[in-house]
Amino acid sequence: MKIIGYIMGRDGAVPEVSIMADSSLLKDGKPFFVPDFASRISIAPAVVFHISRLGKNIARKFARRYYDSIAMGAALKAEGIEGAADSALHRSFDGSAVLGEFVDAEVALGALFSMSVGGKEVASGRIPDEETIASIIEYLSHYMTFKIGDLIYCIYEESAMEMQPELHFSASIGETKSLLFKSK
Repeated sequence: MKIIGYIMGRDGAVPEVSIMADSSLLKDGKPFFVPDFASRISIAPAVVFHISRLGKNIARKFARRYYDSIAMGAALKAEGIEGAADSALHRSFDGSAVLGEFVDAEVALGALFSMSVGGKEVASGRIPDEETIASIIEYLSHYMTFKIGDLIYCIYEESAMEMQPELHFSASIGETKSLLFKSK
């Protein structure tokens, strides 16, 4: 299984892509323990697509066949790691890819999403439409083969905030709660 991070919101810019270790996945509402190896940890909301079919060089018109469900997630980024300038370690550490519960893609496409900390909304937006997802799948599948179970994290970095211990996070797709976890 691959966990692929794709930074959203950079119109016209070359996409920033990162591959995260499978140990980066944090799911089932388990808490995130803020590590001491970085001077700062930031958290950004992410919309996560579950790949449901093997594919390579996928044309946009066929992209919808390759994902079946969507979840809210969060992508964590470590800053100030000593001796690790511009390293994959910034995004690929244990627990850095938080994953919520999946919702059928037909229900989630184009729906509103929101992320809250301690009950206060800190980020909101819209789940990407089919055309946006198709362009992401086409782009990424040019470079790597998708396998069943791979995850694409569309990261909304402009909504990032500093992660601190003892915070309670929740995220929803429409009215459906998708993500609940806390930091320690």
